[in-house]
Amino acid sequence: MSYLINYSGKGQVGNLSDPNNWVGGVVPGSNNMALITMDVGGPISGTYKVGNMMLLGSEKITFTGTLNTTGALNLCYGLYVCDGAVAAFAPGAVLNDAGVLVVGIDATGTFLAEGSGTKHSVINSAVGKLGLMDDGVGTVTIDNSTWNNSGEVVIGYLGKGTLNVTDGGSVQIGANVWMNNYAGSSAAINISSGGSVSVGGILAVGGARSSSIASVSVGSGSSLTVRGGVVVDTGIITIDNGTWNDTQGAVIGSLGKGTVNVINGGSVSVGGSVELGLGAGSNGKLNIASGGSVHLGGILWVGANGNTAASTGSVTVGAGSSLTTNNLLFVNKGSELDIAGGTVTGGVTTNTINVVNGGLISGFGSLAAPGSTPIQDNGVIRATGGTLAITGNIGGPGSLQIGANSTATLTAAKIGLGSIAFIGPNATLALAHGATVSSAVTGFTLGDMISMANITAVSFTASTGVLKLMDNAVVAGSLHMVGNFSGETFAVHASGGTNIVALHT
Repeated sequence: MSYLINYSGKGQVGNLSDPNNWVGGVVPGSNNMALITMDVGGPISGTYKVGNMMLLGSEKITFTGTLNTTGALNLCYGLYVCDGAVAAFAPGAVLNDAGVLVVGIDATGTFLAEGSGTKHSVINSAVGKLGLMDDGVGTVTIDNSTWNNSGEVVIGYLGKGTLNVTDGGSVQIGANVWMNNYAGSSAAINISSGGSVSVGGILAVGGARSSSIASVSVGSGSSLTVRGGVVVDTGIITIDNGTWNDTQGAVIGSLGKGTVNVINGGSVSVGGSVELGLGAGSNGKLNIASGGSVHLGGILWVGANGNTAASTGSVTVGAGSSLTTNNLLFVNKGSELDIAGGTVTGGVTTNTINVVNGGLISGFGSLAAPGSTPIQDNGVIRATGGTLAITGNIGGPGSLQIGANSTATLTAAKIGLGSIAFIGPNATLALAHGATVSSAVTGFTLGDMISMANITAVSFTASTGVLKLMDNAVVAGSLHMVGNFSGETFAVHASGGTNIVALHT
């Protein structure tokens, strides 16, 4: 008897156990492959067990009972959907696939698991492969149903693969997920309307050998959970009012270009560290906007994990959004943290914020290092576009720059930078009362201001450049002013409820 048995459709409609439906009158069993290339005329009910089942052709076959595939015959495949075929599992139907669930190996295949109300279809498989070969296009939709996959899932290995999880659908993957591995392939995971995906291993979004971008989208009320870490390489993850929880860490831009967008109230929590840009020439981007929030238990490396410019990274934190790291927040050479009205907090439990030579933190909003270790500025921190409030002591050979019509507000008791530079007109430096400033102040000119609470007078010594800020005849602070102030005087006057120092001619 041949191991491959073709479906003839000459028996009872929808009854795979009817011998008249199979060529030769033999029903395929656990050691056979069942090949169906035509419409079976109606839904397939009851319980049916077979070694492998291949659905090839333009037919749509709906299962309402239980299909068991053993993956026998050393072919590994269990259910195989390709050549335009559609396999649909109706509410209450079950697939138990002990082999590999293949959808779209070298042509188009579609797999749909459906639910209705509290009645769901359940898909159990060992391995899943979507869009396996060059011309393969595989789409799996888990709609108000459940897919439990004990092993790995490959989405778009050489072809094109898509996983849609919607309407409360749930996907549990026990091992790694590989997306978009080779040139010409593409891959997408779309989680929406309360859907959830849990990955027990690594989630690899895109590959360095791929020319197209892999994508993961987590929509409103939906969630992504990863237990083995995430690598985004030639890929994009968008958390749009959904959640992403990662118990390990993440690399965004391992050998290529990776991007993570957290928007519209989306939330990301990573237990370990995150690296933006890892290998030579790579680039990683993290964009947090419109109320998005990101919390890291470890270190955020913006750029390479070290002091070289092997890779670059960038972070943008928009208005109403937040970025928090429990450990070091590190901005490497050629990399940038742009605060566009948001809140950035580094070193909550240990370490601090560190900007290396050639690194940049810029913008307006809040920058805080609440720990005991001062912010280490070896590059540039720049207030621009509004008020940048910096909380925590700050030091290092780098510079604090204040742009046009902008304010740098420092709460620190000790400020030991290489320089504080006024680089645009109408710039303001706001200091805490009694702050000790050992930084040279450059670029201060007419229209610029220095503010400190309760100061009543100033004393400037031109020969040394020392400007003393007085609180009722007591020195509350002093600054080393660099520049030629001949013909100009420093004076105190009230402005906006506080006292400020400005130049007058």
